[in-house]
Amino acid sequence: MVLNTSAPPRRIEEEFDEKDRSEIHRIISELRHTYIEQHTEALTEYNKVERLANRKLHEVNRLEKHLQRIEDFCKKNNIPLVEKGE
Repeated sequence: MVLNTSAPPRRIEEEFDEKDRSEIHRIISELRHTYIEQHTEALTEYNKVERLANRKLHEVNRLEKHLQRIEDFCKKNNIPLVEKGE
């Protein structure tokens, strides 16, 4: 749908009285406070998950290093890695 107008739209500037400003201030202050609390909670949870992921990655790297050392030792000493029954 296309809207054709004969005159360009006008921008209406709103003017607030003191009562309106006070109410807007209260609403915005509460909203901002809520967002700050939610942001803090989300950031705390994110940091917990990030620390857990870093710990798990450290564990993976540690185990890979041990496995590589075992493999290198076996190659160096001509020891088969797989048991004959596996």
